[in-house]
Amino acid sequence: GTNGLHTRHERLSIHHFEIPVSQFDRSLLPPHAREVGSGAFKQAVTAYFVQKLVDSGQHAIVAIDDDEIRVVSFPASIDDPLDLVLDMFNSGRIREGVPILESLSRTRKDDPEIFYNLGIAYSELGEYHEAIMRLKRAVDLAPGHANAMVGLGLAYYRLNQSTDAEKYLRKALLLQPGNPYALRNLAGILGSAGRLDEALPMFRAEFAQKAEEKRTFSANRKMREAVQGGLRP
Repeated sequence: GTNGLHTRHERLSIHHFEIPVSQFDRSLLPPHAREVGSGAFKQAVTAYFVQKLVDSGQHAIVAIDDDEIRVVSFPASIDDPLDLVLDMFNSGRIREGVPILESLSRTRKDDPEIFYNLGIAYSELGEYHEAIMRLKRAVDLAPGHANAMVGLGLAYYRLNQSTDAEKYLRKALLLQPGNPYALRNLAGILGSAGRLDEALPMFRAEFAQKAEEKRTFSANRKMREAVQGGLRP
């Protein structure tokens, strides 16, 4: 339940903080690395936070631009902080997780999963223009990302832009013809527009896919029972 998730995050916590560059104490840096904006400055600031957090058993991801220093810290035992952020999202802590993911996006600029999950999170928060920006970045990085196309379709639909919504859902189905989210949502859009002759085959395809999944699950269960039965003395 919720308490279990909360306990896990107390034990495997991820933190995010921001410092204006102007407020960082440059006397902590070597003299040659105190010029704001220089490569040496960014390297020294990163090294400062990484070392400080390593001493307390944490990893650090540091992103620096002209105005702000962003730091994400997480336990050294965790391979990828994205996993912890997704746990936060799944437990309903979406607004809390978004700034952490934004910080990760500054250092993992070529990771489509970062931008995909950011897009879905913004969509869940009702910030559809922000969602579209992140999802388009995910698609730029991974043109075959069918679920990002579905996310774009839904965001456009929620902005009452049905033409763009249909376009991206159809792209998702070209990439992945059986994608259940694309089938369901495109069928819904077409149905609500009165285009039932186009919507019905998609509803049928989704229904058939669900029926096949049930048959597969049932067959797998029978196979497991047979295997277990064969193992009994």
